[in-house]
This record gives sequence, C-alpha cells and structure tokens, in this order.
Amino acid sequence: MKIKVEYKIRQIRLGRHLTLDRLSALSGVSVTEINDIERGIREATVSTLCMIAVALEVEVCDLFIYFPA
Repeated sequence: MKIKVEYKIRQIRLGRHLTLDRLSALSGVSVTEINDIERGIREATVSTLCMIAVALEVEVCDLFIYFPA
C-alpha cells in the first residue's frame, strides 16, 4: 500500500485559508519543507507530519490518502 500526504496537506491548508508562511509559523516546519512535501519532492518524517497535523488541527491519519500497491 502506498500512502500519499501531499495532496491532503495542501487541501486542508487551503481549506483553512492558510498560506505556506502561516502554516510554517504555526507548525515550526520551514516554508521550503512544507512546499517540497506538498509538491511531492520531499517525503515527510513522522515528526514533521505530527507538527503539521497539530498546526492544521487534524489527526495525523487525516493527512493520509491510501492507494493500493
């Protein structure tokens, strides 16, 4: 099973009308890292996903989209 998070992070962030700068300030994750994760250039660590989820006020599992292998 492949897990993708980039689309969900962006979708939730935009749904909450948050800029990359604001999400960075709320989460403590750099703008560059969030941008790279959203574009699929970088994989997020578990700790980074936790920090982003807290900032977005969602559960970490809400960031996942599951695809069959």
